[in-house]
Amino acid sequence: MTRYRKKPVPIKIEPVGEARTIETLEGSQDIGPGQYLATGTKGEQWAFGQDVFDTYEPVPDREGYYTKRGDVTVEAVQLAFPIEVRRPGWKHEGEAGDWFVTRSPEDQYVVNAEVFAETYEPVEATEAG
Repeated sequence: MTRYRKKPVPIKIEPVGEARTIETLEGSQDIGPGQYLATGTKGEQWAFGQDVFDTYEPVPDREGYYTKRGDVTVEAVQLAFPIEVRRPGWKHEGEAGDWFVTRSPEDQYVVNAEVFAETYEPVEATEAG
């Protein structure tokens, strides 16, 4: 897998107030208090916990908007065939051309191909270590 990082693309992030299910580009996700709801550049939504929220920085003069810190990287591979990734209350489905992303062994997910191309960039080998 190749290492990637998020481009500094501002996204809206807000705390989740009540439990509900959202539809992401890749599937459904149960969300609730203690999580954060992110809205991306195409209106797509996804939720995450405090550990992921801590990897974002506020955008100056744009309340509620954040960018991923530049030192946060993931490994990713483009899918050659459809897959499904499941966790309790959460399911991602990926088509050929989408991306399978790994932040840690416990944090793996699918990113839509168009969104990945717009929001991720490869990390140079000298930067990756």
